[in-house]
Amino acid sequence: MSGKPCAFKLQGLRDHIEGVARVAEAFIESSNLHRVAARRLGLDPQLVKSYMILSAKAHDLGKAMDYYQRQFDESCKAVSERFNFMDHEVFSGAMLMKAKEEVLKAYGDCELCFGAAVVAVLLHHHAMRVHDPTAITGSKRDEFLAKAGKVIKDGLDERLGFVIPEEVTPRDLDRLAFNLVKLYGQTSRSSRAYLYFLTPLVIADYADGAKRVESEKRTFSLIVLDILKEWGVKVEG
Repeated sequence: MSGKPCAFKLQGLRDHIEGVARVAEAFIESSNLHRVAARRLGLDPQLVKSYMILSAKAHDLGKAMDYYQRQFDESCKAVSERFNFMDHEVFSGAMLMKAKEEVLKAYGDCELCFGAAVVAVLLHHHAMRVHDPTAITGSKRDEFLAKAGKVIKDGLDERLGFVIPEEVTPRDLDRLAFNLVKLYGQTSRSSRAYLYFLTPLVIADYADGAKRVESEKRTFSLIVLDILKEWGVKVEG
């Protein structure tokens, strides 16, 4: 299903969110990852699972920014050969942080879970780029501010289960950086939580990428898909 907001060329963001969330949930349940994480972190398994799935759903919210969506027409065809979503994950994290109160109401009261979800979303492209509080408020601040603005969120609220912010402002980026200082500075328990949440997100993101014919990630995505099938993880679509 394509149509703005777009996640990639010829793929709508709503479709990508649903695909990643579906695979992530199947992987979590098949591996019992939520139970393992909950036991080691001293948390409720269902809360952990809920926030792990939230990470999968929210990881690409930043792509809905008008700045990125200008690169596509209404059917998600790229208007030029060169397009990118560089740093979209920063805006994904900022949007999630901005909606914190609504998220806690919708997904359950778990500050550690919420913090882990935000960091997992922010760093889901860790292999390519790492964002820390200093970068967001320092050397790359002007680049981020140039992309801040309106969010094209048609149909996304229903997918996420809470009202997504209509814009990302400089203040929202500052708030994200401020909270990251606290998250990064916490105990190893916080770090372990983030890694547990990141695992199903990255696996599911690559698995959903197998649906895109033209993608530099397709070969690796197919490998991930084959591994999931060998593990008995049901992947549809």
